[in-house]
Amino acid sequence: MNNTLKNFADYLTQNNLKYSTDDDNEDVIWFIAKLPNNEAVPLFYLNYNEENGSLVIMASRIVKFGSVNLELMKAVNAFNSDPSTFNCKAFIDNTGEFVVNNSSFVRNDENANDMILSLVDITVASLSKHYDDIVNTIEESMNESPEK
Repeated sequence: MNNTLKNFADYLTQNNLKYSTDDDNEDVIWFIAKLPNNEAVPLFYLNYNEENGSLVIMASRIVKFGSVNLELMKAVNAFNSDPSTFNCKAFIDNTGEFVVNNSSFVRNDENANDMILSLVDITVASLSKHYDDIVNTIEESMNESPEK
């Protein structure tokens, strides 16, 4: 694990958040964090490459549904076009999961951990803001509760 991720993992441990590493890629951390103000508990994937500064944060296991329709795509588009989500982009993966991606470049210096934490916070805030709208859209358009 690179030093920057090790520092972030230490931060998670200090805040009683369990994490795991990826067996195939030592520059990846997985952790779970509850979103404020709703019941969602997404799985976060964080990959940081110290050599080129690329950072990828993905949140999944947010909500799952059976089929894609126009109303759901409008809700995803509303998320993606909201300037308050900053760099976060939502999409629907091949298993029907709503996923949020936040990618950036972070300089490998003494501020890297703070920058990563800020980008995780932005991802959490963006998800929290749009979670109820996504769930309501799914429930209304499918006339049943989504799998959570």
